[in-house]
Amino acid sequence: MPEGELILEVEEMLLMYTMTYPTTSASEFGKAVVKNFQEHPFPDFIKLSGPYNSVYEEGIKSYVVIEIEKGKEDEAFKIFNTRIANYLPVPGYGQKLEILTTMEESLSLVGLEAPWNQV
Repeated sequence: MPEGELILEVEEMLLMYTMTYPTTSASEFGKAVVKNFQEHPFPDFIKLSGPYNSVYEEGIKSYVVIEIEKGKEDEAFKIFNTRIANYLPVPGYGQKLEILTTMEESLSLVGLEAPWNQV
């Protein structure tokens, strides 16, 4: 491994997808959610935790944690792009996609092992 390069081996990709919209767009957003789940269901290699919603100063935030089976990332992102198209017409819609790692994976990057894994 070249000096300074960190390699992280993971079994699956984890993402946190955050969507925001004003309360005045809740009905349109809800219709887009229903349409996506009816027309573009997720295949077995994509697992969801959520959606979870919260109200904040500017409206509503919806959070979804997504687990993608290793080797299926390209196919998963094509599915996400198709689904995102249904949200774009929602007035005030915004999104953020973050790649997540587990604490065990993060600790391994700096040569440490999670203490709960040590027996």
